[in-house]
Amino acid sequence: MVRTTGFLALLLLFTGCAMWRSDIDPNSRRYEPARLSAGKPVEKKSLLLNIGVEHWANGESASDSDVNRVPPFAKRATRLFRESGLFREVGTKVSHPDLELIVNVKEEERFSRVLAALCGITFLVIPAYDRVEYECTGYLKNAEGEESDVLAEVTAKGEMKAVVGWLLLPAAPFSFSTQRRAIDDLFKSVLVQLAENEKVWK
Repeated sequence: MVRTTGFLALLLLFTGCAMWRSDIDPNSRRYEPARLSAGKPVEKKSLLLNIGVEHWANGESASDSDVNRVPPFAKRATRLFRESGLFREVGTKVSHPDLELIVNVKEEERFSRVLAALCGITFLVIPAYDRVEYECTGYLKNAEGEESDVLAEVTAKGEMKAVVGWLLLPAAPFSFSTQRRAIDDLFKSVLVQLAENEKVWK
């Protein structure tokens, strides 16, 4: 299960939440595994995924939670990269990989502390609002090469919004799947960018 952002995780324990993707990276909409792998070399390469996650809340780093956030992102990235059919082997632990993708995801949570306080004081009668911005940056290189030996650079962005309150209890079961889709959007965009970069497949 994908780890929720701090504010949402606390509220979801007690109430309902309506969550939706408010901004989707346009590249992710063009993700089609069959199309991406078409015309690529028959001899595929192995890929090592090196993923980092930074969690921020209202402009302040919450680095104490960064390590715990990496596994869910890495799991979803691994699944999508394997599904793409672009590589022979993909994982966060690959022996003697041909390529290495180094990616950092910044997860910034923004919410009103005043509304959050009112939500608590009124026992969730007054709803609370939350916005999570995702920014993904990274680069692909030959595993044996130097960091300066970059084959491709990638960037992706996304945004998710949520409203929390008692009246939204029926929507709660869909909240985690929405967050998973938001994370998938980032890595789908990365895959599309890599697949369309001719330098990667020479």
